Amino acid sequence: MQFEIRNHLLFAGGKQAPYRATPNRSGFMNPDTIIDHDTASNPLDPSGDIGWLTMPVARASAHVVIDWNGGITQLAPFNVQCWHAGPSKYGNRYNFNGFSIGIEHDNPGYLRKISEGVYSGVCIIDTNKNPQFKVARVATPEHGDHYWLAYSEKQIAASAALHAALKAAYPEINTVLGHFHICPGRKTDTNPLFPLSQMQSIVRGEAGELAAPIEVKPAPKLSPAAAKPAFAPDATVVADSLNLRGGPGIQFAVKGMIPYGTRVDVQEADKLSGWLRIITPFGATGYVHGGFVRLD
Repeated sequence: MQFEIRNHLLFAGGKQAPYRATPNRSGFMNPDTIIDHDTASNPLDPSGDIGWLTMPVARASAHVVIDWNGGITQLAPFNVQCWHAGPSKYGNRYNFNGFSIGIEHDNPGYLRKISEGVYSGVCIIDTNKNPQFKVARVATPEHGDHYWLAYSEKQIAASAALHAALKAAYPEINTVLGHFHICPGRKTDTNPLFPLSQMQSIVRGEAGELAAPIEVKPAPKLSPAAAKPAFAPDATVVADSLNLRGGPGIQFAVKGMIPYGTRVDVQEADKLSGWLRIITPFGATGYVHGGFVRLD
């Protein structure tokens, strides 16, 4: 797949890529960095995350979203600041929204095994019903010790072609980072199965095409002292009955109700939107608004 960028818009095969304008954007910029992200959503339903990123209430956005089948939807011109990085720092640089392009990949983020071949996160990943899904347990200091969904080959191929096109359009781009690099301890995307090093090689001119797909196999487990337990309560529900939602916003479906006083494990927190990704004592994973939870 070959892409080209004309006047900061993405084209494929001579036709402009699908475009859904996001209001969550600022002024112009000269990009020199690419930040790769995961959507933390159902990989088979890209409409939810695109809808969220194009709503003012989200106060978040990215330049493009790459779906499971390799389709790309653009949300803002590449020379416009999108709100994908949040409070960010890497090395001696801060506020990456001001000079980086954000690429979202449809992927649910870390998962919890609930039965053989079935995993729970922001959605259910059932490898028995969907053999296209490949899940591996991988542990890194940056990501913790979790199960992860591998990206599809079409998704990675599209991402690689997009990185190459961005480099061609913006020669100043020389750095590719994951969200976890610039927001350590707060973000875990992209997941450890994403070929960040290969994307970095592409923009540095060290590789014109993506190498063979990465083999998905478990990495050694972290020691018990270093690995975060599956459920480590660190917050208390203070609402009479709190909705547990499938995504970070009221437009996402309610997965269940959490009663007052329930202890929950906060896995991720978005300070801009106020939404928290949590695990309940019963193993359910989803999102609640931080205004109804008291952190320890």
